[in-house]
Order: sequence, then structure tokens, then C-alpha cells
Amino acid sequence: TARTIGIVAYDGVEIIDLTGPMEVFAFANIGFMRSGIAREPVYRFRVLSRKASLITASCGLHIQPDADYADYRESIDTLIVPGSPDVDSILADRHLIDWVAAQYHGVRRLVSICTGAFLLAEAGLLDGRCATSHWAYCDRLAADYPAVKVEADRIFLRDGSICTSGGITSGIDLALALLEEDCGREAALLVARYMVVFLRRPGGQSQFSAYLASEAT
Repeated sequence: TARTIGIVAYDGVEIIDLTGPMEVFAFANIGFMRSGIAREPVYRFRVLSRKASLITASCGLHIQPDADYADYRESIDTLIVPGSPDVDSILADRHLIDWVAAQYHGVRRLVSICTGAFLLAEAGLLDGRCATSHWAYCDRLAADYPAVKVEADRIFLRDGSICTSGGITSGIDLALALLEEDCGREAALLVARYMVVFLRRPGGQSQFSAYLASEAT
């Protein structure tokens, strides 16, 4: 049976936060079927938004979700919460925050990409946990949610069933780690090669911050 990857979508979402992890699992489907490892897709996807309405990503791209998350009743294996450059818009979406909080015990893994961690934190799901977010927002995350143990330099990390990742493309790194967890190292390496990315990215987020790099120097 294919594992269902649920992905939340909302106006202002960062498109790579949404599509990056999705592509990892999609390429796994392609690679497994082409190589004969599987006859059918291993993963299936459900993009969920409020009222299943057309949403506009931060880059202007329009996305038509599959279903209204409030009415969605099928099981979700891994729920992915992407971020947005506009954190305040995430925090203002009380319907989404409450829905994600309600999903916590029903999913095997709850994943945030980039500033999606703010939604999890606002829902109280990160209290007492280690978490990360985009390096440029980690100070705010730590200040606004002192119960969260923020690790600003991490590309991604896992604390129990909750996984958080750093800025934007780090969602791909996290998705590869989740794929490796599900299907093994060779499968994750196959997808990483296909996508022309590191299976294990060297270093942490600080290497991508000119400010932090100059501080280190």
C-alpha cells in the first residue's frame, strides 16, 4: 500500500518548501518502478488547503490543491507543513494551526519546512523539543517560543515523530533522510543522484549566511 504524503498549501507558501520534498518522493516512485523494485507507486500525494481553493505561492505560481484539509478523512503517513517568507501570515491562520495540531497523533511523521516551524510552535507541538528553521528566522523562533530548543545551524533534525528543517532547499535534505528511513540508503542515494543533490549535505546552515560566516571569521 502506498504511503500518503499530505502537503499543506496556503496563500504565500514558499513553492520550493512544497515541491522540493514532494519531488524526492515522486522521484522515488519513478526510480523504483523503472528499476523494477516496485510495480506501483510507493508514495501518493495529497495537497491540502482550506476549502480546496486555488492558492497563490509567494512567487506568484498558482496551485490547485486536491482537497479541503478540514474535510479530509483518509489516513496520512507523513504530513508536511511548508513555510512562507511572511511568517505573520502563517501565525494568522488559526484554522490551519488548529487542524495541524489535531493531526499530530494521527500521522506517523509531522514535518515542517523552513518557517513552517512557526506553525508547529504556535500549535504548541514543539514545546520541549529541539527544532530548527531558516537561519534568518531562528532568533525570532527562539524569542517567541522559549519552550522550543532552537538549533539554528542544523540543516534538519528529528525529535520524536516531529521533523523540522532549515531554509527552503533543506526540505529536500530532510525528505531524502525520510526516504532513507523508509526504503534504505540505496534508494535515497538513487534519488539524490537523479536530482543531482547531496545525500548528506556538508556543514550546517551557517555556511549560507554571510553574516554568520563573517562572525565566524
